[in-house]
Amino acid sequence: MSNENNFFQYSQISDPKQQEAVEDLQSLKLHHNVEVEVRNGNVVGIFFWQNWIKKLPESFSNVKHLERLTLGMNHLTYLPNSFSELKSLKELFLDGNDFEAFPEPVLYLPNL
Repeated sequence: MSNENNFFQYSQISDPKQQEAVEDLQSLKLHHNVEVEVRNGNVVGIFFWQNWIKKLPESFSNVKHLERLTLGMNHLTYLPNSFSELKSLKELFLDGNDFEAFPEPVLYLPNL
């Protein structure tokens, strides 16, 4: 399996050890899953579209090189304050979530 760009759809990956197998991963696409967690801090693109997540795992704050993030069509109601640590983020898609107000941590991301 190429570690540059991987796509898991309807895979129901819930064991973080399954994701550790691809340490060189640059882009991770997880669609239609129940639970997501990121352990590779070198990922530059994450596409978690239409998963059934209600909150982001704390592991997101460890992805310091992340430039592209798609979290559309989930059930997010807020973003944790640690989200503001994603200083490399250049593209962010949050459409189709359950936010009651604009997520304040986004205001502290200088490259958006």
